Amino acid sequence: MTAVFEKFIKNPAIREFLIQKIGEEGLELVEILFKSKKYVSEFVLAEHTGIYVNTVRSLLYKLYENKIVSYTRKREKSRGWYIYSWMLHPEKLLDLLINKRKSMIKEIKLKLEAPAGEQKFYCKKCDVKLPFSSAMEYNFLCPSCYKPMTVFSEKTINRQNKKLITKLEKEIEELSEIKELLKTEEKKPKRSKK
Repeated sequence: MTAVFEKFIKNPAIREFLIQKIGEEGLELVEILFKSKKYVSEFVLAEHTGIYVNTVRSLLYKLYENKIVSYTRKREKSRGWYIYSWMLHPEKLLDLLINKRKSMIKEIKLKLEAPAGEQKFYCKKCDVKLPFSSAMEYNFLCPSCYKPMTVFSEKTINRQNKKLITKLEKEIEELSEIKELLKTEEKKPKRSKK
């Protein structure tokens, strides 16, 4: 199980998404939930991570927005408070990331298919792109920093977009491999503890 988790958590796309959503401290929550494969009380999560219960709940709600985790709640009899228990759905995270990459590839391919338009000019410092007519109005100087602008090459952009497509396709392949590993791990019979 740890080998699958290692592949899962060390994948750059997964790691980047999780850190962006819940920060470094939340990765420990993901690890506990990943390894448990069942609902875990937020109090247990707080105890094992040293994170306050309210913070645990807040971090997990951020993942819940994308349906990566689910929760159940039960009312505590003595105080009447709700106790939340959480479960991670790693396959849903993988599906989300794969679908995002597929839609990015689709958008890039549409850009590649679009006919080359009017010549454009670019200021690298300010990241400003202007069509020929606008650049001419500014005497081919950047409207922000007044430095000379350079011609923006469609060939260069197309080459960069093709490299990006290749990179995204590789990421999809890696994410799909992890998804298959998860499926085979789920099919393995559970060992009974003696």
